[in-house]
Amino acid sequence: MKRFTVLDYVLFTIPTLIWGTSWLVIKDFQVVDVAVDPMISVGYRFTLAGLLLWVGYFFVTVARKGFVFVGAGDFFMKSTAPVRESSNILPVLNEINDGGSRIAAHREPVTKPINYQIKHRWQQQGFILLQGICLFALNYWLFYEASYYLPSGVIALIFSLITVFNLGNGVLFLKERFRAVLLLPAILGILGLVLVFITELQELRLAKSKLIGLGITLVATYLASLGNILSAYNQRQGIGIFKATAYGMVYGGFIMLGAAWVRGVSFVVPNSMSYLLSLGYLAIFASIIAFYSYLRLIGRVGAERAAYIALVFPIIAIVLSILFEGYVLSSYAFLGILFVLISNVTIFRMHS
Repeated sequence: MKRFTVLDYVLFTIPTLIWGTSWLVIKDFQVVDVAVDPMISVGYRFTLAGLLLWVGYFFVTVARKGFVFVGAGDFFMKSTAPVRESSNILPVLNEINDGGSRIAAHREPVTKPINYQIKHRWQQQGFILLQGICLFALNYWLFYEASYYLPSGVIALIFSLITVFNLGNGVLFLKERFRAVLLLPAILGILGLVLVFITELQELRLAKSKLIGLGITLVATYLASLGNILSAYNQRQGIGIFKATAYGMVYGGFIMLGAAWVRGVSFVVPNSMSYLLSLGYLAIFASIIAFYSYLRLIGRVGAERAAYIALVFPIIAIVLSILFEGYVLSSYAFLGILFVLISNVTIFRMHS
């Protein structure tokens, strides 16, 4: 197994720190005491990130090929060679996720009739749209809403259980082989989550709001898992990952803004510098730079080893919640967090 180089450690550290801090940024600067509906904030974030990715891709294309028109068709690989897929799918991703799959390899394009190419591209756009809805729209809107009820670190911890959802969705939608031996770590992760919320479960009436937050976060995590599965499927169809992400982010952002308009939500941009800076941080750092670093790391060390980022950033988020949000870590919660992390480690190692 290849040893980590200095660059590999840098590429591992960048998304870990960014994704570990992004949950606190969302709660403190994008949701709580902010006069902007979460749906609007999510729309702003991913519209901005998607457009910046488009601009970046355009300038990279110009630098490589000279000034050429970058059309919709240029955003896809024409065909692919068979490629082994991996189900070690990192959640983020946050903030932004490639499904943990290896990038499909190029081969010579096969000439198809123009009507077939147009139909095929529209079908690709349909699946990218679904990916954008699950990965860059509804799930993040729910994560933002959950921030009203739960500490940011607890949300990050629940999100890390996406590995459990990925196991089931991989079997259901990608026809992956079911491995009964993975049930034990999955159950351990669920048990850990129960321990984190044991007090709320024992005092249901007093802690109803936290249980609502738990339910919202679980739904959001499942949607993120579906987005990962769609991303893996899109890569199997030969869709370029950066290009699909740019489309998906713009689609997700526009859908959130459109839904907010239908709901009659006011489109406001606060004068607050903290809101604008946090929006830029989430759009540029958490949604582009961390994602790029993660993909580079996958290319250098493989998806299985890169996926261990998901084991570290929840710890950072929990520590920040203790320091800045007054989150009290009970003995039950500590044991529960330990169970969740062990569950993730076991699933990653057994699925590698």
